[in-house]
Amino acid sequence: MNSNYLLPLPKNEFFSVMKSDKVRSPKKVSGNILKLEKLLSEKTTELEHKNRELEIESSLDRVRAIALIMSRSEDLLNICEALFKELQALGFSELRNTMINIFDDANETFLNYDYSDTIGKSITQLSYNIHPIIEKQVKQVRRKHNAYSETVFSIDDLKDWKNFRKKRGEKDDPRLSKAKALHYYFYSVDTAAIGVSTFVKITGEEKNILKRFRNVFDFAYRRYLDVSRAEAQAREAQIELSLERVRARSMAMHKSDELVDASIVLFNELKTLGIAAIRTGVAIVNSTNHTLELWSSQLIEEKRNKILGTVPFKSHPFFKGYYKAWKNNEPYFQYEISGDKVKEYYDSMSAILSYPKSRKYNTKESFTTFFFPEGSLNVVTKENLTDGECSLLVRFARVFGLIYRRFLDLQKAESQSREAQIQLALERIRARTMAMQKSEELFETAFVLYQQFMELGETPDQITIGIINEDEKVIDFWSTMDGNKTELVYKFPYEETYVMTILYSAWKDKKKSVMLEIKGKQLHDYIDYRIRLTGVKAKTDHKFDRRIILSAFFSKGLLTISTTDPRPAETLQLLERFAGVFDLTYTRFLDLKKAEAQTREAKTEAALERVRGKAMAMHNSGDLAEAAGTVFTELNKLGINSIRSG
Repeated sequence: MNSNYLLPLPKNEFFSVMKSDKVRSPKKVSGNILKLEKLLSEKTTELEHKNRELEIESSLDRVRAIALIMSRSEDLLNICEALFKELQALGFSELRNTMINIFDDANETFLNYDYSDTIGKSITQLSYNIHPIIEKQVKQVRRKHNAYSETVFSIDDLKDWKNFRKKRGEKDDPRLSKAKALHYYFYSVDTAAIGVSTFVKITGEEKNILKRFRNVFDFAYRRYLDVSRAEAQAREAQIELSLERVRARSMAMHKSDELVDASIVLFNELKTLGIAAIRTGVAIVNSTNHTLELWSSQLIEEKRNKILGTVPFKSHPFFKGYYKAWKNNEPYFQYEISGDKVKEYYDSMSAILSYPKSRKYNTKESFTTFFFPEGSLNVVTKENLTDGECSLLVRFARVFGLIYRRFLDLQKAESQSREAQIQLALERIRARTMAMQKSEELFETAFVLYQQFMELGETPDQITIGIINEDEKVIDFWSTMDGNKTELVYKFPYEETYVMTILYSAWKDKKKSVMLEIKGKQLHDYIDYRIRLTGVKAKTDHKFDRRIILSAFFSKGLLTISTTDPRPAETLQLLERFAGVFDLTYTRFLDLKKAEAQTREAKTEAALERVRGKAMAMHNSGDLAEAAGTVFTELNKLGINSIRSG
């Protein structure tokens, strides 16, 4: 008997037992003592029960107090922890953990708030059918609003349960390896349940205590619903604000290259909303070619996106599943790889996509793609995204779809504007060509060509018009260098240098264009050769170790651009279009040369005829002086300016 619970009896009760008018017999005295002991035992038991009740009520009050200060839904973990400690204090000696489950019947999932003194706190989203025993527990506890569920894991069940936990990647509980059984007890409250798991079966009194904590949790659950509702409203306001920022940046786009800035805003907002990703990006579907263009937002600090490349759908099961989900108009598609499959994926795809090289790989990666009509937002994470996160990203994908369509509209407008600029430049070349009066004006055409390239945003060091003369085995060049006209024709033998040989061979093979890169000694030798041949030095000679020569060909020659840095494919395409126009230019040039030659021949014949006429009109030697004068005059007319003739 615990002496802490013994208190003296009230005097009236003591004397009622002991008083008598005369000395009692030993037998009577013995009976009275037994009565006294019985009464004392009953009072002690009653007092112990009251103390136990006070102890339980104090525990319940402490849990209520924690429920009262809940400000976030995650604070349910604090209730789990308090419940665990209070149950231990109340004698639950073989307690493993305490749990609170919040059920979502619509999606058949529940949030499991869990506390254990060995593992700590955790929040896990689980589906009803994730395991047969969990499914059974859920059915029992969801029968009614105040249901009770009791489940026992035998040794065989425990083995399966431990394997299940290991596959899910849950923290290891070393106590499970020694356990011979595991007991689960749950009491439901509306769409929630509070419960424990123990290594031994609990007593009836302990069940009643757990049930009383369920009654306390009824209040905590209502508090949780209020907090959750407030959190949901705040979260929705935060999401809408993020979406509005993305929409605003999208509507502020004036040029297509601002898509990068809009994308950075979008991915930063996702980060603000708690989407912890290894990598984010965008994919654009090309259903005609059955390919996917991927670009990543990893380079946010540099304010640019990295094009990973274009990948065929057949290249990997992930892309096959992606395309099928996109065609079926599914909201999103999830694909998981783990273990050796992670390294295998990056090794196999590195030949197609420019993934950064790495020696370390994650043990698991989850690829989730959220679709819009032209492609998808892509998020790569270490763990699968929750249903809530997926719903959030579906909304962001819709907004990005609007951004991308605005980008396409701007791109189309820019393309139309660019085409108008190009057409204007081509028309200026045509106009200058048609205005030519003599072949020497080809210098002017080369200069106009240079100006038009500058106005189109190109910055060549040199532009040259080359006419191939196979009779003399040379290429005649008219050049504009560093913006300056050179009014001389330079003849380059096409069999003497590497550069001229390549250009002549490409023209001979009827290629549309060619890009040539020369550097190091080969470049400097070529520059020295050019200077010796022409006597002309450019500002960039010997200042750079690389030169890029772009050439586009027409029927009788070529146009070339020379720069120190590589140019995009658009530059070469533009040069090809100018070469197409230049066929007309060259035809005009040949017409002028032919006309000039014919005019020159006619003038020469007329001069000869006048000299012949004068000679035929001579009657004596004195007329010879007049004939000589006629020769002098006619030579002057033909451009032969002599001091005298005879």
